[in-house]
Amino acid sequence: MRGFAGTVWARASEGGKLVRTAGFTILEAAIGFAVGITILAVLGNILIGTTNSLDYVVQDCVTVRDIQDVVDGVRTELRSSSTSVITIVSGATADTLAFQVSSGGLFGAQDVNGAFQQGWSIRYLVSGTDLVREVLDTSGTVQSSGVVAQRLGGATAGQKVFSVTKNGSLYVVLVRIQKTFSDSKTYTKSMQSTVLVKG
Repeated sequence: MRGFAGTVWARASEGGKLVRTAGFTILEAAIGFAVGITILAVLGNILIGTTNSLDYVVQDCVTVRDIQDVVDGVRTELRSSSTSVITIVSGATADTLAFQVSSGGLFGAQDVNGAFQQGWSIRYLVSGTDLVREVLDTSGTVQSSGVVAQRLGGATAGQKVFSVTKNGSLYVVLVRIQKTFSDSKTYTKSMQSTVLVKG
């Protein structure tokens, strides 16, 4: 005789009780099902934890690369400038940096087509949570503008999200970015670099 889940019943002896010889009872199947669900829940939590950890690693690598690119860009441009044409306007949460670069003994900046324009200047400033690079003509009109870093933030009291400090011919550029992970946790990463600008 067959029962639940292929359970096979047989008589122990003639006139005797039915004895199970193979298969599962409903109680055994329910316990097995509950154990299976528990194992799947544990594996699901491990997978979510692993995914979050991977998200942290990827975001950290992307953030470090983003900050490095910004700092390298500012540093490269400052190296081809002169202390006489660099202006730093200090703000409560961010500085504004304006300067000209040298080309053939003249100071200016490249226009949107890459042509050098004497007397033009470059300006880095924070707008909202973005670090923006602008190119201004001789009248101070913005000729081109672009976001070079997003999600600036995470500065505590006395800190800035973008700062430039001068000590003689040395300029220290700092950028601070705040990222939010998929689990809504945030973290802040900052990087600074020192640039030697010749007279």
